[in-house]
Amino acid sequence: MTIMQKIEELNNERGWSLYELSKRTDISESTIYTWKRKNKCPSIPVLSKICAVYGITVYQFFNGIGDESLTDEQKYVLNTWSVLSTQQKENVLQTMKLFAQINSSSNS
Repeated sequence: MTIMQKIEELNNERGWSLYELSKRTDISESTIYTWKRKNKCPSIPVLSKICAVYGITVYQFFNGIGDESLTDEQKYVLNTWSVLSTQQKENVLQTMKLFAQINSSSNS
């Protein structure tokens, strides 16, 4: 599977178009389509930026490590995380920390 095929597979899993990926990564749509049309690969820093919006590492992109051990619920959470804004992610993290503190207090 080529890098662009993997990108398209990850987009399909999320219901994204290449245009949507372009908006989320701030990489021009024409650049992404050029990769596809000319069978070119993005640089590692650019691929890292793409992986960040997918909520995966570059290692996971190439090796698929982790997908097999995730439940459907965990995959949903990771996919949803990738579409949140920075502020929304911070709010979720704060809420999770609060719940963790409550749980540790009640278990003491």
